[in-house]
Amino acid sequence: MSFMGKVKSMLGQHGDKVGTGLEKAAKAVDAKTKGKYSDRIKTGTEKAKEAVGRLSDEQDDKNGTKDNKDNKNDKNGKDKDGS
Repeated sequence: MSFMGKVKSMLGQHGDKVGTGLEKAAKAVDAKTKGKYSDRIKTGTEKAKEAVGRLSDEQDDKNGTKDNKDNKNDKNGKDKDGS
């Protein structure tokens, strides 16, 4: 398995913990900088969480573990059950 494959697998299993860690790190950095860069820290944290979510979703899609009850079409837009 490639390095990115391992990362995606880990995120798929522990994405919630990564998100919590990002929040804790953001709070620590914000405290150390005494709020001077709060907006930038918040933006960076949000973007990092979005990236974690995307990578986690990719892994879920690859493993078929993501709940696709609402998605009745395949990736080409055709009905999966052939009708």
